[in-house]
Amino acid sequence: MVGVTALVVIAAAGAFVAFGRSRDGRVIDLSAVHYYSPAVVRKAFDVHGIELRYASAPDVSPRWLSATPLPVPTTAMYVMVGAKTGHVDWGPKPSGFDQLVGNLLVHYGESSRLKWCNALARRLVV
Repeated sequence: MVGVTALVVIAAAGAFVAFGRSRDGRVIDLSAVHYYSPAVVRKAFDVHGIELRYASAPDVSPRWLSATPLPVPTTAMYVMVGAKTGHVDWGPKPSGFDQLVGNLLVHYGESSRLKWCNALARRLVV
């Protein structure tokens, strides 16, 4: 009986965590959102003077793009590019400011100079 009760409690806790994450919009079905390639993201930011020259390996998903060498601190600006399909869990909201756009998580760090990127992220076009 104790074992069954423990299993029910564990299952309920797991469901709470899973559904709690889904409700806050941070688990994304990548096939249901617009896909932005790393090249499109780099070009969009480059036009506005932000060169995202550092990147994680191309076969890693999500792929990190940043003007700061990896590992990127949460105080810096970076873009995480999800794949074309599958699901991505962006995890808990980091410090600073971030914006979900299609398959992207754009994180602006804590620099007020970079917060203008919110408008840029919202206007990304293919």
